[in-house]
Amino acid sequence: QLQQQQQTQQTQQTQQQQLGMRVSWMLAGAGGNCFATSVTTAASFFANLVSALATLREFGLFMGICVLATFIMIGLFLPPLLVLQESACSYSRRRRSSSTVAPIDQESKELSAVVPVPVENAD
Repeated sequence: QLQQQQQTQQTQQTQQQQLGMRVSWMLAGAGGNCFATSVTTAASFFANLVSALATLREFGLFMGICVLATFIMIGLFLPPLLVLQESACSYSRRRRSSSTVAPIDQESKELSAVVPVPVENAD
């Protein structure tokens, strides 16, 4: 029982490390692309600041600031929300697998990771 708990803790720690690595990889890969598109979009709106029409200048300033603010908010809020979602899903999977999956052999273990197998009652 104690050994099983230690294995479960080690598995959870490994999954948390993998989750951190996946989030870092996502931010490094997609973050640069999102930054580039946000800056170019904001720059095109800021180009309206040279317009002779006051309304168009105000629109350009407002939209440029909105695009940059959206990028910052997405960068601040999306990664923690993804981590929370993954944590909730993994908790749900662990809870479901401990109560409904009864693997019999190695092939059944591999299948149970994809399709839960109901446990038959011994009553």
